[in-house]
Amino acid sequence: MGEAKFAKEDLMIRWPRFWKLFVPRFSLRTLMLVVTLVAVGLWWGQRAVYFRQMAERHRNEAQVYRSLQEAHPTMADKCTAIVKYHMGLDAIYRNAVYTPWMIIYEHPYEASLVSEVNVRVEVAQTPSLDKPTAGLGLEGYCPVTLANEQKWVKGFPKFTAEFEGVTYHFAGADELQSFLHEPQRFAPAYGGIDVVRLVDEQKEIPGKRKFGISLERRIYLFDSEKSLVAFQSAPARYIAKAESAAIR
Repeated sequence: MGEAKFAKEDLMIRWPRFWKLFVPRFSLRTLMLVVTLVAVGLWWGQRAVYFRQMAERHRNEAQVYRSLQEAHPTMADKCTAIVKYHMGLDAIYRNAVYTPWMIIYEHPYEASLVSEVNVRVEVAQTPSLDKPTAGLGLEGYCPVTLANEQKWVKGFPKFTAEFEGVTYHFAGADELQSFLHEPQRFAPAYGGIDVVRLVDEQKEIPGKRKFGISLERRIYLFDSEKSLVAFQSAPARYIAKAESAAIR
């Protein structure tokens, strides 16, 4: 009994020492190291997400200019240079996700003027009546988004096309490509002339964006709210009369 009791007491004495093997003691220095590693890990993760987003952005930009290059071979040299630029940055940012020293690296080309290059596309024109042609169409709003979705969305200067002397900006590469395939459908009907005043008064008065609407995926601009209301009351009548007069 004495030996058994001694063995039990001896085990109780040794138990705290055994437990210390599994319960580490944190000093202030160790705690600071753990906190630092966690902070660096979180920062690294945030930077990795940022680099992935930048790589995708430049990859999309390269695809835009490839499409423009295919649609307009005369711009091949300019588009090739821009594609090479964006693909280079795409590779840099993709490598930055996995390469530790790239975490603090910012490529100098990111501030380059190359990123501000605008490719202006001149779509083939067709004969039509004299129409207002100068300036920025729809005040920079995307005509494709308006025609398809009835939404006024501001376009970007980097997605630019010129049709019948008017420059249009687009919300993205897809909208730009849609316009290039069917510019006459997406550009404002009758060259932006108020069709109500054209039919009723035989006057070619340029319409305004604030009185513009989308009807059956075509854009119509009007000089005043009065013209807009008149058109909405009988759109088929005005369209038919304008078409019968051979006005596009």
